[in-house]
Amino acid sequence: WRGQQIAEFTSGFAAPQHPARFDTLWPLASISKVYTATAVMRLVERGLLSLAQPVRSVLPEFTGDGREQITLRHLLTHTSGIVYESPEMVARLEAQQPIDAMIDEAYTYPLLFTPGTRLSYSDYNYALAGRMAAITLGVDFPSLIEQEVLVPGGLHDTFMPPPRTQYERLAHVIGTAAYGTPGSMYNADYALQLAHPAFGTVSTVSDLLQFGLRFTRHDTTRLLSGASVRVMTTDQTGGHTP
Repeated sequence: WRGQQIAEFTSGFAAPQHPARFDTLWPLASISKVYTATAVMRLVERGLLSLAQPVRSVLPEFTGDGREQITLRHLLTHTSGIVYESPEMVARLEAQQPIDAMIDEAYTYPLLFTPGTRLSYSDYNYALAGRMAAITLGVDFPSLIEQEVLVPGGLHDTFMPPPRTQYERLAHVIGTAAYGTPGSMYNADYALQLAHPAFGTVSTVSDLLQFGLRFTRHDTTRLLSGASVRVMTTDQTGGHTP
């Protein structure tokens, strides 16, 4: 009520034989992209990045097949033309491929369309945007999220990646990519420690609510200016549809 949580109720199971609790850490899957976008936009506000900035200005090897035209805005709005993810994603997880190698693959696949002409959802977009922001700030990606989102946002029960000491609080997700292997997305130690910019965040429900409140007028712990929030909540695709 008026920006304050007034009640919380849990039901069901977070994992076999483990009822959901107030302190359960839930893998947020693609909601993670909003945390990455927030970190990126904080750098944009400080003039360290620009939405119109070509990706190759920070990642000089990101060239060929029209990639020179792709800007940070294209990444954040899924209008870059980059494929969704590696066609061999399950195999990459099962092989426990390092995060840098996983992102490097985005440099290799042909674009689906000319940047800015269509909309196509892509985990690679946010992997690259996160890499751009981390390199610009001179830190690794987990440190970027910690410094730019979690600490200033007062999000004490949100992690990317989660400390291993908190694993007993994690929910178990059934049927993930590479499920039942040491690469199981959202479940396996390897996958959790990837801290993937597109799907690597875990959080309690209460902390997720607090994150959402940082974008409302009711909250004084603002992570971004009103102008940035308006940009993030306005259609930037020119009416393009998948």
